[in-house]
Amino acid sequence: MKYNKLIIVEGHQYPNGDPGAIAKGTTEARQNVEVGDETVKLFRNVKTLEVLHCPQDLGGVAEIAWVNAHADSDTIVVSIHHNASKDANASGVEAYHYKGNADGQELARIICGKISEKTGIYNRGAKIESQSQHNHIGIISRTKGTAVLVECGFMTNPYDKNHILNPDLDNAFSEAIFDGVTEFLGKELKNKIMENINREKLDVIITTITKKVENKSKSLYTIGEQDDIKKIVYGVLSEIGVDC
Repeated sequence: MKYNKLIIVEGHQYPNGDPGAIAKGTTEARQNVEVGDETVKLFRNVKTLEVLHCPQDLGGVAEIAWVNAHADSDTIVVSIHHNASKDANASGVEAYHYKGNADGQELARIICGKISEKTGIYNRGAKIESQSQHNHIGIISRTKGTAVLVECGFMTNPYDKNHILNPDLDNAFSEAIFDGVTEFLGKELKNKIMENINREKLDVIITTITKKVENKSKSLYTIGEQDDIKKIVYGVLSEIGVDC
């Protein structure tokens, strides 16, 4: 499946409305917005992917309706949340997907791994929606495309909350989601991203190689001297810091 669109959703309502989980000094809705806004900023540089940002004050049915009005089968939906539990020992990042959707399962798995790697929060892994506290998750089962709901950690767990509110990890969650989605989309998208970012560097490569080849004698193009072409190309790439 080729995905051309990404929708970032920040769970609950901010600044007014349903706050989600409440922890001393902050709310889930606020933390969702902080992670979601930074995630959107990162994806704005990806010119090969249309990125949409669901309004932060919708919530519930209105949120699902907005997503369906803008999504298609080629859309990835990432809904950002933070968890809570009556058990203060409950800890970890987890992500939910629609049962039977292999793409959703893989996306959820990758994002969980990335968040755990970058933050140190325990990885609870990818799960189907029926394994959640709510049994049914509308943003997953009632929307078009492939949707995952990411729980970035438990705000009711001291360890998780300290990491969620740690200033040194301000962008770690959004960077992890960005890395997870781009890894899921595969090498093709990553190569396009690098092409957009390094277009000037690629122009330098082409221009420099062309000039060096032109300066060689015509005999360069004989079969016996094809290795010389490779040496020129590798030499130029090495000069501008590109690994071969």
